[in-house]
Amino acid sequence: MAPLETEESSRPVEISGWDLAENFFVEKTVLRRCDDGSRKVRLHAALRVGALVFARLSDEQTADRTSPVTYQVATINADFSDEGREVRLLQRHPRQTLLGKLNASFADPATKN
Repeated sequence: MAPLETEESSRPVEISGWDLAENFFVEKTVLRRCDDGSRKVRLHAALRVGALVFARLSDEQTADRTSPVTYQVATINADFSDEGREVRLLQRHPRQTLLGKLNASFADPATKN
């Protein structure tokens, strides 16, 4: 039996991105936190594994509403229901990766001219 969702483990969000037909979509859904650190949502848009999507909190009272979070599609459940397909997402941090590489190159004397 699945545990009941709590406020901390699920949040109402708007997911946006480009579907398989390269059409922009926006869907309201619930973002659920998984034990392994990933997130799951149900979407009607047809996506591919590896696609990037953006989640923005739907809660009007949240200050972070205007800051979307980037996720990459990790898996897609092939079973489609009226509620959509279950999609597992992994959060991506592109700026942290780029800054980490830049900081490493500045710290490495071999890369200095």
